[in-house]
Amino acid sequence: MEVLLKIINPMMINKTLGIFIVVVSFLMIGCGGLERNSKATYFLLDTSGSYPDELKKAQSFINYLIANYKPNDSFSVARLDSSLFSEQDVVASADFAFRPSLANSQKRVVADAVNTFVKTVDNSAYSDVGGAFIYAVEHLRLAPSGHKTIMIFTDLFDSVPVELVEDSKVDFTGIKVVTISAPDYSQEQQKSYRLLQGLTAWEQLVKSRGGTWQVVFDLSEKEKLLPSI
Repeated sequence: MEVLLKIINPMMINKTLGIFIVVVSFLMIGCGGLERNSKATYFLLDTSGSYPDELKKAQSFINYLIANYKPNDSFSVARLDSSLFSEQDVVASADFAFRPSLANSQKRVVADAVNTFVKTVDNSAYSDVGGAFIYAVEHLRLAPSGHKTIMIFTDLFDSVPVELVEDSKVDFTGIKVVTISAPDYSQEQQKSYRLLQGLTAWEQLVKSRGGTWQVVFDLSEKEKLLPSI
């Protein structure tokens, strides 16, 4: 019997160890796949000038995005105001849990925070776009997600110098920047806006640092925009 146990036990141990390795490998591959397919989005809302009147469009779009994001995605919303950008400007931020029921609860909290913000926000004198960009890039740099996007609801790009972000050596590798026009522009106005020198400078900066760039004028076709984020 003793000899038999000595023979059987190593066999059982090797088999158990083999199963353990397979399970761990499967979990690691699964987690890697989740990270590669997950999304991390940082949404910046301009509160200067007349933009607060336009924020309801952004609010509707944000709620649409949140509803369509999946467990393991992450979503942050922050305001652009007169002060130097800091953590105090973050309206809501969440890494959605893998468990769907918990992720849905997190989504409701983020949506409620955004809805409350839009109802109570006041106009600011100007916006710290450069500081917000640096903060958003650093935030996304830490995210394990495979799809990283900065979305900014503003028309100030033409009047905001790129030097602050340029001098900071911010790396946009793997990050997509989507600038969303606040006012409704006609087709001719859209063409003119795309050619603005300041906007072109921002586009060139983002692309030269490894990022991608997109200008959006119409948020009504949300379904077409979602796959590109």
